[in-house]
Amino acid sequence: MLKRFCTSTVLLGLAAVTVLGIQSCSSPATQVVGTTDVGTEIVRVSVVPRSARLLVGDSLAVVAYGHLRNGDSTAVAATWSATGGSVSEAGWFHANGGGTATIRGVSVAQPALSDSSAVEIATIQLTPEDSVVSAGGSVQVISHAVLPDGSVMTTPVMTWSTTGGTISPAGVFSAPDDPGTYEISAQVTGHAASASLQMRVIPATLQVLILNPTSVSLMAGTTRQFALAALWSNGSNALPMVTWSATGGTVSSAGLYTAGQTAESSRVIATATVDGRADTSDVTISVPAPTLTQLALSPESVTLTLAGVSQFTASGAWSDGSQAALRP
Repeated sequence: MLKRFCTSTVLLGLAAVTVLGIQSCSSPATQVVGTTDVGTEIVRVSVVPRSARLLVGDSLAVVAYGHLRNGDSTAVAATWSATGGSVSEAGWFHANGGGTATIRGVSVAQPALSDSSAVEIATIQLTPEDSVVSAGGSVQVISHAVLPDGSVMTTPVMTWSTTGGTISPAGVFSAPDDPGTYEISAQVTGHAASASLQMRVIPATLQVLILNPTSVSLMAGTTRQFALAALWSNGSNALPMVTWSATGGTVSSAGLYTAGQTAESSRVIATATVDGRADTSDVTISVPAPTLTQLALSPESVTLTLAGVSQFTASGAWSDGSQAALRP
């Protein structure tokens, strides 16, 4: 079992080695272990902790314990070495990079006794790794602490920063209006581990242009106001600059259509100047049936003899300007 230690000197046979003693004390003490005291002989060394997980850039204290034949244990001086990182003489391991590290401790007093500890070092990864966002748009950046085997540790709390635009504490990047390449950096709060990625901001593109109404029926000479709706790649609904055109009538720069005087199927077209994207509405123009506006009887007067006969004719003038004879 492990006990609270203080500094003491253990004499193993004729050799004196300074270690952490197993007794509770307020000042160093000397324990003499004779060569015939078999119970206090160190038979095995172990490194604690046996395994660990660290973020890159973090440090870990390791301790070597000597296990006595009588079942007790005591901290012992050790010579330290490490792969995948660095370790100080005092047993402080520093994770220099991602991967798997091995920390090895060799007993100073008994070099034949040693043990090692395995450390998995996680690196910070940000996704998406290479992202494109429209100017004025936003994108979620996600951080992960990834172990050497590809598994993901609990997502740490990050401190975010960016060279352009803004980024929220939750990692939502809001792109600036100016296109360009910006760097997003994230550091694990309270730790040295960090990562960064490049975010490319491109001009927003028009995705959808809709002309309303999509179809309409009009009487000749009447008007109808058309309206636009738009959707950009950054989520904006701002209306683009458009050019208007029409058949069977005229349309103003504000989208007010005036139907012509002829019955026909026509169209109103709005075309975005930014990319040529267009939408079309169908217009059916109807001409009302002409109405009789004037009736004329000819001749206007006639003189007949007794039992005489005269032929009268009737003609009409219509609202469309035409004239025609009227028949029963």
